[in-house]
Amino acid sequence: MAYNNKSKMTSHKKNMIAGFMNCTKKIIREEGIDAVTIRKVADCSMMNSATIYNYFENLDHLIVFSIMDELKDYIQDLPNSIQFCKNPLEVFYAVWDCFIKYSYNNTKVYMRLFFSNLENQISYYIEQYYKIFPLELDEDKYPDYIVDMLNSSEIFTRNIYILNDCVKEGFIKEADVYDINNILIFTYEGILRRVNSGLLDSQKGIDMFNEYLRKIMDSFMK
Repeated sequence: MAYNNKSKMTSHKKNMIAGFMNCTKKIIREEGIDAVTIRKVADCSMMNSATIYNYFENLDHLIVFSIMDELKDYIQDLPNSIQFCKNPLEVFYAVWDCFIKYSYNNTKVYMRLFFSNLENQISYYIEQYYKIFPLELDEDKYPDYIVDMLNSSEIFTRNIYILNDCVKEGFIKEADVYDINNILIFTYEGILRRVNSGLLDSQKGIDMFNEYLRKIMDSFMK
């Protein structure tokens, strides 16, 4: 089911969606994300599987909606992370430090949200989620470009918002933004996958990425 301006989101629809999401979260807590099936969600909600497909296109759609709450701790911690930053470069480092801390300690969720095999569909599902459950931010605590970043559904786009502010203040060149962005995201993904597979523990992954992040930025600022 597609959620758009032509398909009115009634309170009943929203409640049904939330109910299926709550059942999915319960299964994830008790059995893990890989254990979720449409049948289990149907049994938990005391509905039939066909009813779930009236609200979600497939299992990935349902899981993405259900794990979006996992980003809340990171989002709520961001103002604390950036409050003492003196310039956009310090903000850039602080945002990444915060993101890494939460994502490398919750790898299955961040892998599913940002590096699924269905990346295009996942981005679309995240956009749908925010249409139904908009981010409730105290915007006085977040710079405009951070708000734009948080509302973006695609990880390559999210990082561009904070890099652009570094360009405005002369820390990096505009011509280098996409190279920096690609290098950072590929590095982030590579370490995330190794932490997720157990080849690195989370703290080692955090330390490694933060070291590489600063070396990469230093190389473009010389």
